[in-house]
Amino acid sequence: MDAEVAIAGYVSPRTAAEALVAAVFADLLGVPRVGALDAFFDLGGHSLLAARVVSRLAAATGKDLPVRAVFEHPTVEGLAQALDALAADDALAAIVPADRTGPLPLSFQQERLWFLSRLEADAGAAYNLTGALRLSGRLDAVALAAALRGVVERHESLRTRFALADGHLVQVIEASDEFALAREDASGLSEAALTECVASLVAAPFDLERGPLFRAHLLRLGEAEDILVLGGHHSVLDGWSVSLLLHEMSVLYAAALRGEDAKLPALPIQYADYAAWQRATLSGERLARETAYWHDQLQGIPAAIGLPTDRPRPAAMDYRGGTVGFAIPADIVSGLQALARSRGATLFMVLQAAFAALLHRLGGGEDLVIGTAVAGRPRLELVPRVLDSDVNVRIDVPVTNDGVDSWRWKSRSRSTW
Repeated sequence: MDAEVAIAGYVSPRTAAEALVAAVFADLLGVPRVGALDAFFDLGGHSLLAARVVSRLAAATGKDLPVRAVFEHPTVEGLAQALDALAADDALAAIVPADRTGPLPLSFQQERLWFLSRLEADAGAAYNLTGALRLSGRLDAVALAAALRGVVERHESLRTRFALADGHLVQVIEASDEFALAREDASGLSEAALTECVASLVAAPFDLERGPLFRAHLLRLGEAEDILVLGGHHSVLDGWSVSLLLHEMSVLYAAALRGEDAKLPALPIQYADYAAWQRATLSGERLARETAYWHDQLQGIPAAIGLPTDRPRPAAMDYRGGTVGFAIPADIVSGLQALARSRGATLFMVLQAAFAALLHRLGGGEDLVIGTAVAGRPRLELVPRVLDSDVNVRIDVPVTNDGVDSWRWKSRSRSTW
């Protein structure tokens, strides 16, 4: 294995920064010992883990190291030197609870989604993050309602809506008792009618001004079978939050069945605290520098990629796209991974380069702009402690209903519910 080869030529870390970087690499990659000359990607690292590397280093040092530094300086020695080279004014303030006596601002991400909701009035449920969970076994609906209410009480974002106050957008955080689990008897529905019912719940739009922006609907199919439809607008929920939501719901439900208080760790910050920190941090000269960079990078980009299509492009986006699944043979994957390692890149980078080359060959032109979804969690405080592997619920099959991103979740065992 690559990790074993790297460890065979072990060189002990020689500075405090190297020791810190080596410890972070070892913990995230599950490698028992990492030396000064070992490279992150040779040890099995990838883009998502690179983001976690910089968030951990930021938490330990307070310095805002960009993710690209891991790619430019993949060895422990190189990344440690890049970390040491950062000036003191590159340090970012810690995220702390915001002043709640005044209005709470939206994050830039929330403001963008608010703008898009107004610009694309026909987008419907394009920014819904929803899923249907089919539950087997006898369900205690009262305990489930209490568990969901507990999750909503813990996370302010799930009870947040947005309003205009004196010409400025602000977050309005409602009381947790405003949330309620909707229940419906669906035992008499055919499978086709049930599918249509779930699809309508998934596709129902959210009103960002009136709220609520998170909802739960329980369909009772019988004494030992239910469907729980959960959903939130992307302005208050993201893909990383799903694991945390399901984990906490499971813990709170189990505690409610036992008549006990759940032992969940206190939350040091809420999303509104992050939004206030982001606004204060990304301002002034730093904001001007970031804005100028992207203005320069995106100058003169084409309005659309001129690909050949089987029908004319509609004047307005209708969000009726679809997905096509396919598998890449194992030997090709191995070859791509080897190519990535030889170029100091990740598999994702190689695949995206291949995608760009394909678009070019199909007539997409010389200047291609490809959007990539990112977690947007550069700080350790923003990374959920619970990962998918820790949650007793797994994502089963990705589906798309008229452009609405959704998931079908399956319980791993009846004991979960």
